[in-house]
Amino acid sequence: MPQANLHLFYGEDTYSSWHKSQYWKKEFEKKFGDINVLMFDGEKLTYGDFIEAVDSVPFLGEKKLVIIRDFLRDGKDDDQKSIAEKLPDIADFSLVVFLEQEKPDARTTLFKTLKKIATLQEFDPLIGPKLTAWIQTRVQERGGRIGMREANQLAETVGPNLWQMTQEIEKLTLYAEGQPIPSEAIESMTSPNLSTSIFKLTDYLGQKNAKAALKTLDVLLESGEEIVKSMFMIVRHFRILIQVRACMEQKMEKTAINQKLKEHPFVIMTAMGQSKNFKSAMLAKTYGKLLAIDTNMKSGKIHMTAGDNTELRLALEKLIVELCRVE
Repeated sequence: MPQANLHLFYGEDTYSSWHKSQYWKKEFEKKFGDINVLMFDGEKLTYGDFIEAVDSVPFLGEKKLVIIRDFLRDGKDDDQKSIAEKLPDIADFSLVVFLEQEKPDARTTLFKTLKKIATLQEFDPLIGPKLTAWIQTRVQERGGRIGMREANQLAETVGPNLWQMTQEIEKLTLYAEGQPIPSEAIESMTSPNLSTSIFKLTDYLGQKNAKAALKTLDVLLESGEEIVKSMFMIVRHFRILIQVRACMEQKMEKTAINQKLKEHPFVIMTAMGQSKNFKSAMLAKTYGKLLAIDTNMKSGKIHMTAGDNTELRLALEKLIVELCRVE
């Protein structure tokens, strides 16, 4: 049985994990007051700080809440090991929450200890219907209105980054002034997520939909992201597609592919679906041509300036048209 007073929140959806920790903090303060709430940055936390925080008796109260941010990522090894040894004996009056922005290294002593005696909750990115439902709920909470089609459009445009999504919803609900958020506003006012745009571009290439792929490329190159970063992400994504396709041809299960490639489960799941739309030869051809474009861009054969990416755009557009030709 996990200890009731020991918790670990972690995962890529940092918006949800952060807000859950803040909800706990707010509810704790209602019941016990804010004087017994302690918060630490993991990089600065020492073993001595931890002992003082969890062992000292609450001041004029029954309980204390200790929230520690990113200690499994940033904490010193010796302090982590010492705290791991202390965890089974922390006082019952101390409620300890470790809050991590990333998935912790499962090999560490501290994570292994927490896995045995704490309550762990992983916050994976919301995708598909769950993300759409979250958007609809959040729009309603802001006094706005949004249809299912528009909610799906917003989910596809922004992706699972709920921090960005919250800002986009605030902007769109203000614009709509109580009326349903229109598709045109989503298209013109929201900032596309880089990874989401690349996933969409890949989908359209797999469908041989040149028109939609070219439109997505325009959005990607005009999004304000650095061109070098965008190219790196596109090349990387096709490399993952090739690896995933090879694993699937070997009849490997999703869990085994995750373990072998060490990518986020969301990336693997997306790649498994997309790779079915490509023949292995087409993936290899696409990857090779993308590498050639990337090399020419970095060597100066494709000329670019801060305000002019015309030659890169033309090279990518040519590749898209070529790939989308009916075989």
